[in-house]
Amino acid sequence: MSVMTGDEMLVAIEEATKEIVRLHGINTQLYTAAKEIVRLHGINTQLYTAAKGVIAAFDAGAFVRSTANDNDPAWAIKLLPHLRALTQLSGAVHAIENKESK
Repeated sequence: MSVMTGDEMLVAIEEATKEIVRLHGINTQLYTAAKEIVRLHGINTQLYTAAKGVIAAFDAGAFVRSTANDNDPAWAIKLLPHLRALTQLSGAVHAIENKESK
């Protein structure tokens, strides 16, 4: 085992300090990312709960379709984007529930 000179020790300490600073930066980034994941999980939970409520309201007949535009020949075509969104919402809720049940 060789003995380090004072200058070699200073260089080694400087390199170790740079590595500590680099690792601290990575740790800070990981902490920030973890906080963001927790935040997004909370939002996801809120959206899931809201989506289940909307679907339950539709199933219970709480929302009714207006018949005011039934004479419009393009009525059904205008309704398609809304039905597609509702189908996607329902599919997302079912996907979450299927994932949770496994």
